[in-house]
Order: sequence, then structure tokens, then C-alpha cells
Amino acid sequence: MSENVLEVHRRALSDYRIALGLDLRSRRMSAGCSLEKLASQTNIPAETLRSYEKGGSFPQLVRLADIGNVYGVTLFDILESTAEYIYRASGDPAPNPASTPVDEIALRAVVLYCGVTPAQLRIMDVPPRRCETISEDLFGQ
Repeated sequence: MSENVLEVHRRALSDYRIALGLDLRSRRMSAGCSLEKLASQTNIPAETLRSYEKGGSFPQLVRLADIGNVYGVTLFDILESTAEYIYRASGDPAPNPASTPVDEIALRAVVLYCGVTPAQLRIMDVPPRRCETISEDLFGQ
């Protein structure tokens, strides 16, 4: 029995939360920053930051931008590095930065943030086909 669309979306968001949390924790540890120090620099409670790092909650983009500012990176740097992890974990090839426009890479990173899977993104890259075929490919129906 194939998964329904909602379950695919929920799993993708869960995977993304975990990958994002790992990325945020890695950045914080590399910077030698405690949760308390990051909390004071971003005005985000330490418990909320901890939840982000553990994949328990999903930060708003504006909060990711605030966190990125502390580390000297942009929101898109965070989204792109998380997207790279998602691609590696899924086995799907990540867009090649040498041959893919920067705006397309950024858009893909935002779309992954929204809960679309790499496999679904791959389907979006194919030439137009009948709608029912795309639906079958995306959702196994």
C-alpha cells in the first residue's frame, strides 16, 4: 500500500527538521558558542534553540536568519547546507553548483524547507507529461 501525500510530507518535514538541527548544532559547536550565548545574541530562548537542534521544532525563516547572522552566514547558506545533507541522505544527487544557477539552488533549498522531498523535486525537473503520470510518480498512486 502506498503512502498518502500527507504522510510523505510529514516524513519529509521530520527529516528536514533533523537535518537542520544537526546543521545548527554543528555551526554552534564550530563557533564555540553555548546555547545561552546564542540565545542572548539572537533573542531566541535557549530551550527553543535546543529544540531546533534536536529536531523537535521547526524555526521560522526569520529566526534562521538571526542565527545565521551570529555565525556570519546567510539564511540561504543554512538552507543550502541542510539541503545538501537531505540530498546525501536520500541518495538523490544534489544540484551541481558549477552547472546550476545560484537562484535555482536557493529555490530548491527553500522548497525542501517546505517539506518537498528530493524525489519530488526530481520529478519536477522532467519534461511535461500527463498529470496522472506525475501524480503516480510523486505519490505512488
